[in-house]
Amino acid sequence: MTKKMNQKGFSLIEGLLVIIALALVIFVGYYVYHSQKQTDKTYSTAAKDAQSGPSKSSPSTKSASKLITYDPIIEIRAAGDVSQLKGAPQSFKDFMSGQITASLSEATDENCGSTFFSVNKIYDSSYAMGGVGQKDCGGAQAVWALYQGNWEKVYVGQQAVSCDVINKYKVPKVLVEQCFDSNEQLVANTN
Repeated sequence: MTKKMNQKGFSLIEGLLVIIALALVIFVGYYVYHSQKQTDKTYSTAAKDAQSGPSKSSPSTKSASKLITYDPIIEIRAAGDVSQLKGAPQSFKDFMSGQITASLSEATDENCGSTFFSVNKIYDSSYAMGGVGQKDCGGAQAVWALYQGNWEKVYVGQQAVSCDVINKYKVPKVLVEQCFDSNEQLVANTN
């Protein structure tokens, strides 16, 4: 006769599965922590460069180029929202704060809702790309540039930008890859 023994505890396979699961959780945790640390370091460096860098009177791509990409896109619906633009130059934050304040004071179409801005890229502390929209009525792409010491709206629209405008402001191709030439043909941005 065989006598069944009372089995308690984990089998070898169950134990291995627990160890694998713990290793996976530790790996994912480390990866997220390390990624966040690198992102914080990048934003910190960009913020220091933006604050200590020389003042530019017109757009330039000759200096050390830095692209800041916001993912998710930063939406600016009130003046205080500009604080989310980590690494952006203070002059751009002030400009966007003024833009949203002015748009909120303007009369809006009751069916569309109030105007908002979005920012998804800032390049070399002299250019920015995003959008302008209204909650229920859509929006358009927007490009801004630091030109002759002041931030200006370069373009707001739903089609490609004119190459004449791109060339006037020297908007880099990292922000706008194509533009319409004088024959209304879509061509590559050469800036």
